Amino acid sequence: MAACGTAKVEISSSHTLTAKMGPYPGSTSLVSGVVKVTYSNDGSFTFAYDLEGLEVCEECGIHIHAGVSCDTNEDVEGHGWNSNIVRDLWTTEGGAYYNSVDGTASDYFNMFNGFGYGGNYHHAVVVHSADGTRIGCGVLM
Repeated sequence: MAACGTAKVEISSSHTLTAKMGPYPGSTSLVSGVVKVTYSNDGSFTFAYDLEGLEVCEECGIHIHAGVSCDTNEDVEGHGWNSNIVRDLWTTEGGAYYNSVDGTASDYFNMFNGFGYGGNYHHAVVVHSADGTRIGCGVLM
């Protein structure tokens, strides 16, 4: 008689997308670094960044955008969120910002934009300066 059993396969509770950051299209900025977005099963995520080449800045924006390329300004589009589920939280009030006192920034915040891993895959991440100018861009892979 053969024995029968159930194999348990453990599936990771999170997935991570990574964007290598560089200057925004047409910009002369020196922004570089990495953004990592790690998803939980509920669709929320931790947005972690390690950047350099920034201006001194307090509460400057950093967001996932609707566009899927950093080739041109038009390709990047505006903030990316699912308006059927959540309002635009890519704001200072929503916690989507970085601070830099020496041209670098390394920190994280938690976010939910209504899209999970697949809905944000291959979307642009944009870094803004103090006046809101787009200075950095990378694509989540």
